[in-house]
Amino acid sequence: MPGIMMRGNLFAPFEIYNDQTKETRINLNIPNFSGLLSTSSLMENGNIYRMMKVFLICITIAILMIAYLYFINKKSLSNSKMLEVAAWTCWTCVMFLPTMHDRYMYVADVFLILLMSISKKYILNTSLALFVSYLTYLYALLNIQINIFLLSIIALFNYLLFSFLVIFSEKSIIKRQ
Repeated sequence: MPGIMMRGNLFAPFEIYNDQTKETRINLNIPNFSGLLSTSSLMENGNIYRMMKVFLICITIAILMIAYLYFINKKSLSNSKMLEVAAWTCWTCVMFLPTMHDRYMYVADVFLILLMSISKKYILNTSLALFVSYLTYLYALLNIQINIFLLSIIALFNYLLFSFLVIFSEKSIIKRQ
């Protein structure tokens, strides 16, 4: 609403996101899957960038569709499982979509904090995710250099561990009384 009121254009807030789709770098300082690829000098080639961008979008869609088919086949999902799936969905998008910015991990971080507050089994995932986000924000706020490749390995490992917990954990994380 503020963007519409200040600019007087209904589409002004959405133009920002449209402009971001025209980015020319596969990774924009966020530790994710593309952070493993962005260190390659091949990514400076425009054709390879476009192919990788399409590939990453397709991979993200495929991962989400397979997981949702799995979750839909469950008889019912508890509220806590829905929170886990929401956190996992946000994190999957941030982890695999191209040209993500560091700020997009914020929603997944909030979901992880909520999960950690109701279950101790997510303490490690949340702590690692917040630590990686903290280091990423240090670069954005204070221009402190970070090793995006190393942080991407940590973030990917943490995401895979979290995915394993969400997909293969049958127990509700909220104990019924």
